[in-house]
Amino acid sequence: MELFFLQNIIFNAVWALKTLTDFLIEGRVFWLSIPIVIGVTGHRDLRPQDIPILRRTVRAELGKMKTEYLHSDFVMLNSLASGADTLCAEEALGLGISLVCPLPMDVEEYRKDFSEDELTIFDDLLSKADE
Repeated sequence: MELFFLQNIIFNAVWALKTLTDFLIEGRVFWLSIPIVIGVTGHRDLRPQDIPILRRTVRAELGKMKTEYLHSDFVMLNSLASGADTLCAEEALGLGISLVCPLPMDVEEYRKDFSEDELTIFDDLLSKADE
């Protein structure tokens, strides 16, 4: 009796796990997507000579994660400050990663913190953000 009960629990656990991880609809398997949320913060004043390597590194790391977790959606939380935040947001969007921008203050007040050139980039990225 105990063995039957244990086998039944194991069967139910495996069935539940399978049900949660894939669904069979019209002969195609759809995977349950667990989102991966990436938070970004970094220095504002990046040295110009470091920007190309930083871009390549960020792009490579984000690309690795997307390859490793094929069935997950990716979201980047990013306040779009100049420098590292902006660089990461641009690379994330280039890889099709959703951008969610929790700003530290009202957007009109936050915009005062940017130079004219930075403001153009900020506005462009904010317009591409999902939230």
